[in-house]
Amino acid sequence: EGQLFGMLGNLPLVGVSTVVVMVLVSIFFVSGADAASMVMGSLTQRGTLRPSPWIVAFWGALTGGVAALLLWTGGADALNALQTMTIIAAVPFVVVMIGLCVCLYRDLSTDPLIVGERARRHTLRQID
Repeated sequence: EGQLFGMLGNLPLVGVSTVVVMVLVSIFFVSGADAASMVMGSLTQRGTLRPSPWIVAFWGALTGGVAALLLWTGGADALNALQTMTIIAAVPFVVVMIGLCVCLYRDLSTDPLIVGERARRHTLRQID
């Protein structure tokens, strides 16, 4: 945040740009938390596209409660505790993302459009 507000300090209308940035960051966090609650609610209700508002509210309150608890118990290093917890929770998803990348590569390497384009380029190289 020091770098962000340091950069904003060099812009004209520092007060206005700071308020705009704070509002935009707040909107970003609120919409991200809402989306996460919706996804967890959907997963809880076996993939339904419209999870119950009570389930979504439960997951939102639980997520917010965990974040508040980490900030409260973290003391002076509250932000570091929250960041560490986020990184630890994201580690299993790295394995999933690597698997998705491998699957995407394998699928694209057998895609008829890509295979046809490679064959066309190979033919054009042979003609030249």
